[in-house]
Amino acid sequence: MTRTRTSIIAAVTALALAAGLTACGGSSKTTTSTSKSKPSTSAQARTIVGGSTTLTINPGTAAKLKAAGITVTPSAPGKVAAGAAVLPADGGRIIVKSLIGSVHSSAGLTFQKGASKVVFENVAVNTESRKITGSYTAKGAKSPVRIAIYQMRLKSLTSAKGKNGAIVAKQIDLVLARGAVALLNTGLNVKIFRNKQPFGTASFTVVTKNKATTKKKKHTSKKSSSTTTSKSSK
Repeated sequence: MTRTRTSIIAAVTALALAAGLTACGGSSKTTTSTSKSKPSTSAQARTIVGGSTTLTINPGTAAKLKAAGITVTPSAPGKVAAGAAVLPADGGRIIVKSLIGSVHSSAGLTFQKGASKVVFENVAVNTESRKITGSYTAKGAKSPVRIAIYQMRLKSLTSAKGKNGAIVAKQIDLVLARGAVALLNTGLNVKIFRNKQPFGTASFTVVTKNKATTKKKKHTSKKSSSTTTSKSSK
């Protein structure tokens, strides 16, 4: 048990020092971890106020995980719907036209085999760095480290408009990231995970704060106030 704990901590330390790890919402060009950095073109980005991210495991990978006795489940407030993990979006920023940005969630993902678990909390989707990341805390560690769980393949990415002006992104292919592979194989005492292993797909639907609407409301309020004052003077 001590050897396993030491191996996990060593793996996390090495990954944290590597330039390849970025924080949720971090740019692909940035190597310094931050908690929630904004898209590089933040002037055009809108604040996300709601929505969700859906992660679906492909049938082939699901069969391998089941055979190995491994489950992947979302943590609250995430839930399972139609066999997929649905994580509520509670923050982040995104550019409507290009879909560049980050979608944050307070929910996480738990990979488990028997009594062994690898837990990633506060999962974030970042279309700029093309990574889905999560916070991982090793046993004995004082603070969590942000780890890349999946790399995203955006060649088949499609966008659409949902209800009430929601932004919808679909057909994002997922492969396992190197950082997650090391932790999963060690933490679950298996050898089935490998770097860039096809894992499934991701999609997200987000509702953003519309700046134009906000300004219009303020303008209307001022106009109403001006009319009231004019009537009072008469």
